Amino acid sequence: MKAQTQVVSVILIIGIAIAAIATITPWSMSMIQKRKDAKAVDDAFNFFILLDSKIRNIAQNGGEESIQLNVPGKLTIYPSNIMDVNNNSINFVFTSKVSNIAPGEWLCLSSNCNETATLGTDSFGVILGKALRENDYLKIEYKLWYRDLLDREKNQKYRIIINTTDNQIKQTTTPYLRIQKLRSYTSQSLTITEINIIV
Repeated sequence: MKAQTQVVSVILIIGIAIAAIATITPWSMSMIQKRKDAKAVDDAFNFFILLDSKIRNIAQNGGEESIQLNVPGKLTIYPSNIMDVNNNSINFVFTSKVSNIAPGEWLCLSSNCNETATLGTDSFGVILGKALRENDYLKIEYKLWYRDLLDREKNQKYRIIINTTDNQIKQTTTPYLRIQKLRSYTSQSLTITEINIIV
């Protein structure tokens, strides 16, 4: 009788342990996925900060640099010559269960998102973000857009323009970019620096 009680107790303990593991496993897998997604969101945002820094450095000093993003998604380069709301920008779209942006319209993630800003105070690049809910995921899009800077003392404008090899929209799912300065020139009161981005 005593042996039967011990066997029943062991079976009961094993059953409770299996039930506890079965209950915790889906929750823990969901938490692990959310942590991975949070890291991907941070990595994508930080990529745009670094990309803007590299483009501005190359525009000022010349040369060539490479940069890579290790987040699955689609990167699109919109050269300045296209007639589109995204012209002169670099966009990245990916899905995630978490976001650092409230779902809705484009949000300015830079300190000043005016179309023309002040040289010496503002940056050429503006980072924007948007999140849209799709079923149980969020479709997140970051955009690095280049605008004019105005030297108010000299009434001179400065512009960085984005080019691609054949000045067509380029897309890639393996975001590895080569950035190079093509040239700088001044036309009346506008100084333009052309940056070529190779995917």
